[in-house]
Amino acid sequence: MRISQLAEITGTTPRTVRYYHQIGLLPVPSSRHGYRDYGFEHVARMLHIRWVADGGVPLDRLPDFIGVGGSSTSADAAADLEAALEAVTRRIEELTVQQAHVARLLRIVESGSALTPLPLPLVRLYEEIENRTSDEAVRRGIRGERELLEVAAYRGVLPEAVTAFAVNFYGSTLEEALELFGELQHLGERTEGLSAGDVAAAIDSLAARTVELIARAGGMDLADLISPFEGHVPPDIMELVTLVFPGHVHRLFLTAVTERAGILAQSRPSGGSSRTAPDSTAAEVARR
Repeated sequence: MRISQLAEITGTTPRTVRYYHQIGLLPVPSSRHGYRDYGFEHVARMLHIRWVADGGVPLDRLPDFIGVGGSSTSADAAADLEAALEAVTRRIEELTVQQAHVARLLRIVESGSALTPLPLPLVRLYEEIENRTSDEAVRRGIRGERELLEVAAYRGVLPEAVTAFAVNFYGSTLEEALELFGELQHLGERTEGLSAGDVAAAIDSLAARTVELIARAGGMDLADLISPFEGHVPPDIMELVTLVFPGHVHRLFLTAVTERAGILAQSRPSGGSSRTAPDSTAAEVARR
């Protein structure tokens, strides 16, 4: 038979057959009428090679496994097979994780939602809040906060309590949250020209109302939402927070909220940034 027939019968390609000839795994048959004439022994040999190779044995180690001038011991073969088994096991674990991820993406698409790592209650909450306002500044802030939570979800640091908290937001609570969010987005305009003391007072009042709403609506302390960080917010997360809320008064607000929640972050933005560190009190920063 011709090389193409051998390849078809054994489920490989002529190129692979030639490669096995080259490395000495498969004997080169005699030629007839100018073509190599493969017989049944070549079919059996090829299937044996493929059977071993499909077990994960590297091509350069195949000669040692199928007895073509090799000097491999059974211990060497066992070690190679153990390594191949470990590689296959790792691949299965990776594929299992990927399978779960693809299945989740499929469920999201089938539900009609946008592709996002956020749990559905959070997605619905942010969509509902955004749909209730026509203020573009507020809408940008809402989208920025949502994207910040998406980053946390991508990183695997989104506290489960945040989702549980979102489930409890409804009706008048949503309106109150939207009002506070609107005040935050326009805080710079409202405090422009005020003294440092009045700025600090306005920020502290907004922070107090925010923390109170979170506790009332979510039935939990703000510290519970941040507990996975154990009082320490990673520097890169704080850097992202300051990108989403770049205004000076916004940083004062975040400082005031963390003070009232008793979860002062110990991290500063990376790279020697001149941004205000969250472990300074709002009143101190306002006086700067």
